[in-house]
Amino acid sequence: MSEKLRHIALIPDGNRRWARSHGLPVVAGHQKVVYEVLPALVDKCLELGIECFTVWCFSTENWGREQKEVDALLALMGSFYDRFAKKIAQQGVQLTFMGRRDNLPANLQHDISRWLADTATNDRMILNIAFNYGGHDDILRAVNKILERGQYHEIGEQTLRDHLDTSVHDLPDPDLIIRPGGEKRLSGFMSWQSAYSELFFDDKMMPDFGPDDLQRAIDDFYARQRRYGK
Repeated sequence: MSEKLRHIALIPDGNRRWARSHGLPVVAGHQKVVYEVLPALVDKCLELGIECFTVWCFSTENWGREQKEVDALLALMGSFYDRFAKKIAQQGVQLTFMGRRDNLPANLQHDISRWLADTATNDRMILNIAFNYGGHDDILRAVNKILERGQYHEIGEQTLRDHLDTSVHDLPDPDLIIRPGGEKRLSGFMSWQSAYSELFFDDKMMPDFGPDDLQRAIDDFYARQRRYGK
C-alpha cells in the first residue's frame, strides 16, 4: 500500500480481565495502560511520524460500571497530565479532546481546558483523547448543533461532518483502528469516521500490548489494499 498512514485510533480493551488474571484490583489494569503502555506507544508513533493517535479512554456507556471503578477512572484522567501527558507535551505533542465535557466534574473540565491550552501550539503529533465519548452521541450532538443554528432544510454529509468532534481540530478519519483484548467489534467508536478505516483485532490484553504489537498492526495495514468501495 502506497497510501500514508496518518491517523491511528486505539480501543484499549482487556484492562479489567488482565488485572483479575494477575490477582490485582481492576484499577491496576487501567493504571498500567495509562502510566506504562500509552507512553511507549506514543513514543513509537512519534518515531514513525504518525500525525494523529486517538485513544478511547472512557465511553458514554462506562458510566454504568461500578461507581468505584468510575471514580477511579475519573481520578486517573485527573492525574493524566502530570503523570504522563506533561512529558509528551514537552516532546511537541498537541493534546486534543473528543467527547462530552458538560457532565464531567468541574475540576476535570478545568484540567482538560488547561491541557488543551498548554499544548495548542505543539505540532509534532496530535494525541487525541476520547473521554466520555460515544460514536452515536457524537452524531446526535452534531445534529443538535446544526438544528440549534437553524439549518433545518437539509443536512448533507459535509454539514454533519463539520459538526462532529473530529472537526474541532480538523482531524482526519482514522486510517487504522486497533482493538486489543480479543473482542472483534467497534462498540460504536467513531461510528461516522470509521466507515473506511482498516480494522486490526488482537487477542493480547491492552496492558500487554506494546510497541512491537503496534508495529505488527501497522505492517498489516500496509499489506492491505484500500478500495473505498471502488
